[in-house]
Amino acid sequence: MKKKFKQILSVVLAVIMFIGIAPATGINLVPSISAVSGACGENVTYDYDEATAVLTISGSGAMTDYRFYDSPWTSHRGEIKKIIIGKGITSIGDYAFFGCHAAESVTIPDGVVRIGKFAFDDCSGLKEVVLPDSVRNIEWYAFAECTGLESINIPDGVTEIDKYAFYETAIKSIVIPESVKRIKWFAFLDCKKLADITLPNDLESIGEGAFRNTAYYNNEANWEDGILYLDNYFINASEDVTSATLRPSTTMIADNAFGLSPKLESIVIPSSVEKIGDCAFMNCKNLKSVTIPASVKKIGSYTLAYCTSLESVTVDKDNKFYDSRNNCNAIMETAA
Repeated sequence: MKKKFKQILSVVLAVIMFIGIAPATGINLVPSISAVSGACGENVTYDYDEATAVLTISGSGAMTDYRFYDSPWTSHRGEIKKIIIGKGITSIGDYAFFGCHAAESVTIPDGVVRIGKFAFDDCSGLKEVVLPDSVRNIEWYAFAECTGLESINIPDGVTEIDKYAFYETAIKSIVIPESVKRIKWFAFLDCKKLADITLPNDLESIGEGAFRNTAYYNNEANWEDGILYLDNYFINASEDVTSATLRPSTTMIADNAFGLSPKLESIVIPSSVEKIGDCAFMNCKNLKSVTIPASVKKIGSYTLAYCTSLESVTVDKDNKFYDSRNNCNAIMETAA
């Protein structure tokens, strides 16, 4: 009897000892699922549920702007599958969800005005994003490198699409509303499936390479004698262009439009053109003469920079905004 009692006691003591040392060795005897929560703005909180892999942002006002991988849920960025941003949030912070590769969906409520820099950069699992009508600012790299993103809308009210905003996404078509006035450089660079693009009628500027290496750009059928148009906008010229006569309906020459055309020797700008972008003819070292028609209302910076063979610059005498007075061979802004 004593022997049996000692055996039972030994087993009980062994179990107690094992329980005691288990935490120190990292052994979990009872499965546990924890939640991670805290502040991510003055009046904004977050809650990450490890059981469902759902990250919820709640509260009111703006989220904190972060840098690279310093958001409080960074250690879970490879696990988060769903992001829910609650009503009351007005600004999605810089780098907020940067590198959340596993995220498959995001809910953005009406009331959000700003999508911060790099906010969803490298969220490669996202396939569709619906932006509410309240959004006004889509900042640089906001959705860059979302390589699985096939569909997104631009709300009417957005005035500018910032640089690299949709770089290297998988979107197939995009409608840019009339409210947008500026598309910054490389906004849609390397969107290799983007074939259908609708632009507003009164853009103020289209940045360098905004649509470079898209499906539209790479389709030879969209080029006319080495010139690529999008609606009435002249976007790019090919490397081998030596002379160009822009079609009569052209209203704008985009930034750095001839930047890849060092062989350009002559250009005919039609009387329909109203805007000539920054660096439009920069480094066209064989260009000898340029005539600016009366219709042009805006000429960007460094438009003819480093055109080392340029001999003649003439502004039509009826132009109300610029002139080349007294045959000075330069473009002067006409005094108001």
